Amino acid sequence: MPAETAPLRRKPVQQRSAQRVEKMLAATASLIDEVGYDGLTTTLIAERAGVAVGSLYQFFPDKRAVVQE
Repeated sequence: MPAETAPLRRKPVQQRSAQRVEKMLAATASLIDEVGYDGLTTTLIAERAGVAVGSLYQFFPDKRAVVQE
């Protein structure tokens, strides 16, 4: 993974969007502990965060960007 951080596709503007992004980041952290980076998928992240996978893609281009954030 490159050391530089991939930018968000778009910055959350509303509070609920920011909370959704935080839920996705928290879900990513717990999933990495459970299944590791190689087992991590955007679908797993979305399911754990309780959001649609399309919501994840609104903010992040791929799983690497979520992990880097």
